[in-house]
Amino acid sequence: MVMFPECIECRGTRGMCGISPCPLLADIRGRLPVVQSGSVSELVGPSPPSLFVGRYGYPDVRAGPSAAWVPEDSDAVPLASGDPADLFGKPLEEVAARHANLITGGSVMPIGSTASPGAMLETTQEIAMAEKSVDVELDFARPIMVGRNPTFDSMSTPLGPSGEVLRAEVVGHASIPRKVDSIANEDDLLAADAMGELTEASIGEAQISRLLSSGLLGREGSRKLVPTRWGITATDDMLGKRLWDRVRDHPSLDKVLVYEATYLDNVFHIILTPGLWAFHMLEAWTRGSVWTGTGKVLGDWEDLKPRTTRLDWVYSSTWIRCGARGPASSGGTSVLNTGRQ
Repeated sequence: MVMFPECIECRGTRGMCGISPCPLLADIRGRLPVVQSGSVSELVGPSPPSLFVGRYGYPDVRAGPSAAWVPEDSDAVPLASGDPADLFGKPLEEVAARHANLITGGSVMPIGSTASPGAMLETTQEIAMAEKSVDVELDFARPIMVGRNPTFDSMSTPLGPSGEVLRAEVVGHASIPRKVDSIANEDDLLAADAMGELTEASIGEAQISRLLSSGLLGREGSRKLVPTRWGITATDDMLGKRLWDRVRDHPSLDKVLVYEATYLDNVFHIILTPGLWAFHMLEAWTRGSVWTGTGKVLGDWEDLKPRTTRLDWVYSSTWIRCGARGPASSGGTSVLNTGRQ
């Protein structure tokens, strides 16, 4: 497979080589499991819960729920949760297959639709509020082809087919935490403060991000639909800043702590050392990995307070805040990713 120096920076999302589609991602896509192809014009199935708000055409975006399609002769188990953390430790093929079986329906609407939501958005918001899987019914404008390779890039989980939906309805009981229901109906609370209260009530990041994307957080008149990718980054950033405010003045560690984890051929090392709050992150791509044939080390850092600028390659505040999320509350942090991605 031909690689270019720009691959490590582009990672299949910026078209820097001028080749479309990205040949590296196309090669990976060919390795993912597929099921027998077919078509569906209506679907009754469990939503993990899951929804998707696109970013193309903004401020008019496509928004709607996702539900699992599982062939009758398949042994695949639908996603039981909308939290990606629940798939930690699962093999790549299982992670990809479960996401690939999600069918996303929706319709185009203005981001300000939250002021007077229609039936599609109301269903999407109900799913966003649910804490566990809920059955939904989708009627598509045209048959949806299923069983094909999922679409994905280096920054997104695999996505199954999608299509225009004429009707979307929750047909099962949606279990909604009391705190979520309270926050969604609070019309004088900033989104950042709402996230803080939800976190204190043990509501996970994945659900908070769904609430933000579906326009259920923020003050009345300011609520808007937020594209899923932007919503994930914004949630991580706001929660990360709250954590930083909490841990920055904690006493320093009095010893060095080392933690390690391995997932999907990636090896993570977290080293906490005595000193004022700071972090230094290194990401090492081994020779022959997806994005580089020669190997490369990238890095980022932060000292005493959050930086206002980032290096171009740092694409997720989830990485940036890993120092503040460590099991210890202060000290320098280094992260070394030595595996293949």
